[in-house]
Amino acid sequence: MLEKIPRFPGKKQRLNSIAASMLLSLLTAASPVLAQDTAVVPANDNTKVAWVNGGAFTGTVTATASGWTNLANVTDNNTANYGLVAYSGNGTQTTPTVSVSNGQTYNTTAFTGYRIGIVATRTKNTLATWNFLGTNQIRVSTYKSGALVEQADLDWGTSASNTVDADVGFYAHKPFDEVRVTLVSSVAGISPAGEQRLKNIYLQRYTRGAGGTSGDQATCNAQVPVTGRALTAQGVSVGIGVPPYIVPALPNMIEAMEDTDPSTHAVFPMITTLFAAGTRYEGSVKDEAVVYPAGTFAGFKLTVGAGFGTNAADVRVLTLLRNGVEVASSSTVGLAGAAILSSDGSTTIGMIAPVEFDEIKYSITTLLSPTPGINAVEVYYPVVQRFCDTPITCVVPPTPIWLKKGIQGGPTNYPVWVKPTFPVSIGTLNGSIKDIDNVIDNDPNNYAEISQLVAAVTDYGISVTSQQTGNYPAGTFAGFEIQDVNLGSGSVAIRHIVKFYKDGVATADSYDDGGSLASAKFLANSGRYLVGMRTTQDFDEIRISIQSAGSVGVYTTRVYNAIIEPFCKATVAAACNKQTRLDRNIFPVYIDGENTGTDGNSIGTLNNYFENLNNIIDTDPTNYATLHTAVSATSNVSVGIQDGSKGIPGANYELYPAGTFAGFDVSFPTIIGGGFLNNVEVSLLGPDGTVLSTQNLSGSLVSIQSSLASGGINRQIIGFVADQPFSGVKFSASKAASVNWGEIRVYSAVIQKFCPSPAIACDHLDTLASPEHPVYINGKNTGVFAVFDGNSSIQNSQDAIDASTSSYASLQLGVTAGSQLGFSVANGYDSYPAETYVGFDVSTQSWFEANGLYQTKIELYNNGVLVQTSTGDQLGAGISSDLVTGGWKRMVIGTVGRVEFDEARLLVQRVAGASIGEIRIHNFVVRGFNPVTAAACAVEIECNKTYPLTDGTTTGAIPAVIEFEHTGYSGGAAAGYGIDNVWNVVSASTTDYATIHSAANGLSTGSISVAAPGKVFPAGTYAGFTVKKEPFIIAGGLFVGVTVTTYLNGVQQETKSDASLADFSLLTQWFGTPTDFYNPGFKTTKPFDEVQISIGGAASAVDQTLKVYGAYVDTRESAPQPGDGSTPLVCGPDLTPFLAVSPSEIAGTKPFTARIRVLNLITSGGPTTGEVITVRILKSNFWTFTWDGAATTNSLGALNNSIWTYSGAGAYHTWTTTAVLLKGSSRYIGFTGTFTSGAASGSLPITVQIRFPSGGERNDKNNTDVEIVSYSGL
Repeated sequence: MLEKIPRFPGKKQRLNSIAASMLLSLLTAASPVLAQDTAVVPANDNTKVAWVNGGAFTGTVTATASGWTNLANVTDNNTANYGLVAYSGNGTQTTPTVSVSNGQTYNTTAFTGYRIGIVATRTKNTLATWNFLGTNQIRVSTYKSGALVEQADLDWGTSASNTVDADVGFYAHKPFDEVRVTLVSSVAGISPAGEQRLKNIYLQRYTRGAGGTSGDQATCNAQVPVTGRALTAQGVSVGIGVPPYIVPALPNMIEAMEDTDPSTHAVFPMITTLFAAGTRYEGSVKDEAVVYPAGTFAGFKLTVGAGFGTNAADVRVLTLLRNGVEVASSSTVGLAGAAILSSDGSTTIGMIAPVEFDEIKYSITTLLSPTPGINAVEVYYPVVQRFCDTPITCVVPPTPIWLKKGIQGGPTNYPVWVKPTFPVSIGTLNGSIKDIDNVIDNDPNNYAEISQLVAAVTDYGISVTSQQTGNYPAGTFAGFEIQDVNLGSGSVAIRHIVKFYKDGVATADSYDDGGSLASAKFLANSGRYLVGMRTTQDFDEIRISIQSAGSVGVYTTRVYNAIIEPFCKATVAAACNKQTRLDRNIFPVYIDGENTGTDGNSIGTLNNYFENLNNIIDTDPTNYATLHTAVSATSNVSVGIQDGSKGIPGANYELYPAGTFAGFDVSFPTIIGGGFLNNVEVSLLGPDGTVLSTQNLSGSLVSIQSSLASGGINRQIIGFVADQPFSGVKFSASKAASVNWGEIRVYSAVIQKFCPSPAIACDHLDTLASPEHPVYINGKNTGVFAVFDGNSSIQNSQDAIDASTSSYASLQLGVTAGSQLGFSVANGYDSYPAETYVGFDVSTQSWFEANGLYQTKIELYNNGVLVQTSTGDQLGAGISSDLVTGGWKRMVIGTVGRVEFDEARLLVQRVAGASIGEIRIHNFVVRGFNPVTAAACAVEIECNKTYPLTDGTTTGAIPAVIEFEHTGYSGGAAAGYGIDNVWNVVSASTTDYATIHSAANGLSTGSISVAAPGKVFPAGTYAGFTVKKEPFIIAGGLFVGVTVTTYLNGVQQETKSDASLADFSLLTQWFGTPTDFYNPGFKTTKPFDEVQISIGGAASAVDQTLKVYGAYVDTRESAPQPGDGSTPLVCGPDLTPFLAVSPSEIAGTKPFTARIRVLNLITSGGPTTGEVITVRILKSNFWTFTWDGAATTNSLGALNNSIWTYSGAGAYHTWTTTAVLLKGSSRYIGFTGTFTSGAASGSLPITVQIRFPSGGERNDKNNTDVEIVSYSGL
């Protein structure tokens, strides 16, 4: 007798076992072999659990009936006791029906059946006989809530003994709470008499799960083996003609198919030849105890020998039966085959039962000849799976749901099952599916493999079906986690297709990363990643299949898990004005496979593939996906990222709004000099994957060192502000065959939500940094432009708009003539009004190694349209000659925006010569000067006043800035020369200065230009600068090589040089006395808002240096004209005094007369305001004072003493009045006195002073007058 063969043996062991079987018997046909075990309890402890009191049951077990003796014995705990009904006489003897119940309901557990056993005895006298032709039975009925459920008539047996003991039972398949028993016996003979005794009723429970070794119910969604007791197995191998030779499966091998030992199985062996077509293999297992409900998964764990199953014409049938009658079947090529095996050589095949069943049968009929040799069907055990709904809810942070089946005794998981899918007709198989059960097992690192030859296009796949009630709703993401193996092993492209079904019918949703094979875009990725889509219709099944197109080799795709994910809206909104990674820590994002991959033009050579695609959406900002590109091949690649919560139809429909920045964090670490991208694009995606709009950003990515994200070499963020609502973003790049990319790294998709900005400062240069302000680097206008140079680069661009004052973006412009760098900062929310100063805080080192060979610009844009260009001769402002020794100089270069704008761009272009060196951009700065928006900092321009132009808010000064467009050098080269500390010209300090260095050859001119945004000075205003006296710039009292120029809105108005300039040192002494300073300037004849000083343009014996302390304007002769656009002057009254004393020469003691004239100048802005006018003269010991308040005249003229109030308190003679003085009018004060000189001689100044601001006057520069009295002694 053969030993039972252990389950899952090695291949060699199985074949040896088969060979041993063949030695026992070689037959041309085989009859079915049956096995039936002895019924035992499910726990396999061989105990029949009596339904009695005092035992295992709770509650009181009660037996009720009439006409019975000792009926209580039926439910006591002594199983030898019994209740009885005595009888006498011939015929059929029927007892009253006994009802037993303890008030509980049984057989409600899933995959459970009960065997209800009856222990009974019947007796007769010796002369009587049992009449076997009559009715002899034990009727057992189950009831539920008083209603009959099931009933069986059991046989007493054929024993003719006077005492017949019966232990019989039947399998109850439905719930019950009561069992009723009726004993029936037929007797004949002489004076028949005896008893029918009922000892007890016992219950045996059969619950399928964990190999039949546990009494617990089968875990929801777990595939459990149907093994153990109460099973009936049979199997057969049938051959047509000779050969084949069939080795029958012996009885003990059939028992192995249904016993409790998980290490055994049944084998149906045979020897086949080329002429063995028509062979049929068949095996079945019937569960006597359990009827499985509709909706149950049913199948077999088995192995089909490699010698057959490779033909599409083979018929494989899985059949379900109930009470021996077929109720359902499935006959697809996917049921089993040598190409669909696990690593241990087995596979699980199955189907969903449409109706209830109690038997599973599997058969194979080979219509074509199998491979000659020893072949076998090895059946391990049937499997069943009960399905329970599992709530599907979205969570935050987003978590994909891994559709895993349950484990017996483990936690409940998901109601899913898996099967292979094949083309309708595949001829000779070109591939295989291995370990398909791993797709839904509980180890996330296990996988199935779909392998196929790439010599032809085939279509293999795996299906995961859910039995969830209500299916999975539209809007759910569904797909598979996969990995493509042996990439680059041949010229091959793999197309992944995911389809969706409901009730076996394909829905309209279909994910295909390749499109048609004629113009395919294939998604090849090294590493695990998801393929799938967000569905638009309900579904209950997901299928993945692959198609290959290539030349040679075998291609394998690993399928790890089936994934679904319902999407919740992110509970944390994107932070204002901050670039936010679209990662799964917050956002329900996924890779949009249909917008991801390499297209058909990219598959001509090896190694075009992605690696670690999932890193794009993981939570680690340092992780990245890598695109490996082929050398010397045209490549077109793309990556799409979608937010699954956006665009779901219904009440919560939502998209990212227009005005949101959208882009990618990418790097190009291996692009070498000259290896530029032909086409780099960022696109907006709609919820259905449609491209909504696209911007080409090639200019921002064309060099090896490009970088826009802080940290990470060659890393940058590229994108643009969305022009319409969107749900996803796509990165695309293409290159020509002659270009070598190496690899592209994609870190994440990025969005930036723009929010209102705080008001920009009007009293200082305001650093605009993210996230406080809605600024971003505009990749479209940032990068290397014009002539591409492999040595030109931009690094760490994002650092230019961070909050740090020490970090910076680094710009390198190579030596190639015509190469150009652009760096652009844009406002994503609003715009800046006209008269806003905008600039860049930069530092440079080696600009002037070859002077005059660069062109610089600041361009202003509004809504993407160029609205202003400020062209500088060089970025020379603030650059000192010490640059040639390696020093760094830092300054702000900027321009006044004369129109509204929302973006500023710095452009530097190489004209010729050596490398420009490094430019560091530390910050982006603005300052508001618009008269409306910067009203808090408004400064009035008064008449008759001198104003320094400073960058602060110094009282008595006008706010001003350095205008980049007219600051720097022009003319020929002058290596090593520059301007030091240019912003000192507008500092509030009176001691610091800027220095313009000018070469003796006169070939270059250095300039500093100061603008006062928001102000226009009228004609007649004096404009100039204060400079340190230096001997070499003065010749014969005239300036040499010095020019002062005025501008209005960037347009030159007037210019004067050398002898045409006046020294206005008497006009203003803001910075010092005329001894130390000159104030070169001129009286303008045209309005202006900017003034420039220049030195150079004339050869001299030595180099010249001009120290410039500041700029000024003076309004004492300003003459606004109607319509000239000048800022209105605030010109109040301007009072000035005139003192007359007569006589002015006095000897000894003598009287004198004095008259004070208080004049409101004709040039003033109007009459006095009625405020007090105060006039005073210091008292003196030389003279006495007489005041007549009624006097109207004296010897010097008319008087107005009556309007003046005199006070002699303190050290002064003081007069006050509130009378109004019209423009050009005067009021007079007269008094008399006596001057006493004594013996002394000399002169005495008598000073009259008008206290400021008497009468509301604006000018205090002309408020005193002095009269000198000469005196002598007698």
